[in-house]
Amino acid sequence: MSKTQFQAAVLFAAFPCIAAASAADGRIADPVRAVLSPQGAVLYVEETLPVEREDGVPTVRMLLPANATDLQIVPGDAPLARITRRIVTGAAQGELSAERVRLEAERVRLNGQVTLWKAQIENAEDKDPLKVDIPALYVSIEKAKRSIAEIDELLKTYPKDQTTRLLVKAALADEGARSVKVRYSYRISDSRWQPAYNIDCVPGKDGMGRIAVRLEAIVQQNTCFDWKNTEVSLVSKGAGPVRPGSVRSWNVGYERQIERVRARGDANMMAAAVMDEAPARMMMKSTGARAPVVVANTQGGYAAWTPSMKGLVQGESRILLASGLWNEPLVWTVRPLNRDAQVYICAEHKLDGAMVWPEAQATLSVEGVAVGQDRFSPREGKVFLAFGNDPRVRLTAKTEPRKSGTEGFIGKTRIWDWAWSYTVRNDRDQAVNVSVERPRPKSVHKDVTVEYSGAPSPVLEDNVLKWKLQVAPHSEAVVKHAVKVTAPEKLEIVTPVSP
Repeated sequence: MSKTQFQAAVLFAAFPCIAAASAADGRIADPVRAVLSPQGAVLYVEETLPVEREDGVPTVRMLLPANATDLQIVPGDAPLARITRRIVTGAAQGELSAERVRLEAERVRLNGQVTLWKAQIENAEDKDPLKVDIPALYVSIEKAKRSIAEIDELLKTYPKDQTTRLLVKAALADEGARSVKVRYSYRISDSRWQPAYNIDCVPGKDGMGRIAVRLEAIVQQNTCFDWKNTEVSLVSKGAGPVRPGSVRSWNVGYERQIERVRARGDANMMAAAVMDEAPARMMMKSTGARAPVVVANTQGGYAAWTPSMKGLVQGESRILLASGLWNEPLVWTVRPLNRDAQVYICAEHKLDGAMVWPEAQATLSVEGVAVGQDRFSPREGKVFLAFGNDPRVRLTAKTEPRKSGTEGFIGKTRIWDWAWSYTVRNDRDQAVNVSVERPRPKSVHKDVTVEYSGAPSPVLEDNVLKWKLQVAPHSEAVVKHAVKVTAPEKLEIVTPVSP
C-alpha cells in the first residue's frame, strides 16, 4: 500500500459520517388524523404555512415522507396554480429513525476501522512486522466483522428510507397572502394493521369450558417519523361490492339452481364480521366517568376502532380492541375412518349484541399451552372453535370383516354389509361430552338401497350421523355402527367402498 492510500484509509476511518448537506430545513408536520386499513394508511394534516416568493411567485412548501402517494391539497382561500415535487434529504425524525441513523453510522465506522487495520497490517508486513501486533489486529477485524453482520440483520427490522423526504412546492394564484391555512392528505401504502386473536380454553366441570378471547390490532407504522397527538382510526375494508349487481332475468316455468359462492381471504376481513354481547364486555367499555380505551363504530359499511390515546410511534404496536370471557359446553369431537382417530376439543359460541368480531387469524391454547393457529371465522351469527386434539381422550376403531353376497331366487339382489365398533377412552379427571361423527351413507340410484343403524342410535344433522354421549372420568364408552347396501344383481355398479 502506498503512503497516499494509507492516509486515505486513516481519513476514512476518522471521518465516516460525511454526508451531503440537507436540501430541506424543517420537519414533517404531524397529522391530526390517521386512518389505517389492512391496505394502507391515509394521513390528514392541517397547518398554517408562510408564503414565500420564488422567482416572484408566491409559494408554500410541504415536507412529506418519501413514500407518500395520492397527495390531495385543499389550500383554503388561496387557489393553487401549480404543484412541483422532488426528493430531498432531511434529518431523522422519530426514535427508530434516529436509531437507524446511529446504527448505519456505526456500521460505516466499523467498516472504516476494518479498512484501517488492514492497511496497518499491510504496511507493517512491508516494513517491520515486529513493531505491530498483527495477530491482535486480525482478532479485532473478525470481531468488527461480526458486529457489522449483527447490525445488518438488525437493520432489516427497521423502517427503510429514513432520511429522504418529498418536498412539495405549491404555487398560489393569490398574490397578497402572507400565510395560508392548508389542509392536505396523503397515502402510505406500507403502514397498515391486521386483527389477531389470542384464545385460551380451560376445560372445567360438567363438560363446560372457560374460553378467554382477546382481539388485538397489530399495527405497522412505517413512515419516517413518529405521529404525535394524532387521532388514529383502525378501519376494516367494506364488506360489500363497490357496484350494484346486475338485474337478472326472471324465467317462469322451470327451476333454476342457484350456486352459492363464499368469498374467502384476508382482503374481505370484515365480510363475516358480526356483533357479540357476552357477559364479559370489551375493554373499551366505559366504567363510571373513565373514558373508554377504544371506541368502536359500526354505523357505516365498515367497522372502525379509535384508541383514546393519541399518537403512534414508528414500528409495530399492539392495541387491545376487545376481550371476552365465554362459558360454553365443550364437545370432544372425533371423525373416525376405518382406523383409530384423534379426538379434538371443540366449542361453538353464539354471537349477537353490540361487539364486533372480525374474521382473522387466531392463536389457540389450552390451559395456557399453545396448540396451534386457526382462522376465527364467524358464520351465520356463530363461531366454531377447535383447540387441537386431546391426548387424554382417544378413540380406538375396530372394523368387522366386510360381508357381501346375493339373496333370492328370482330377481337376485346383491348385498354389502359393513360394521364398526368405536371405543372412546377418557383419562381425564372430569366427564367429557363426546360426539362421534360419520357421513350419512346415501344412494345415488333409485334401485340401490342404503340402510344404517347404530347403538346407541345416532342423530342426523346436516347429513352427518352423530353419536353424542358422555364419558365418565377414567372410563370407556362404545359406539356400534352398521351399514347395509342392496342392489339388483343385474345392475352394473362399482363395488361400494366405505370411507
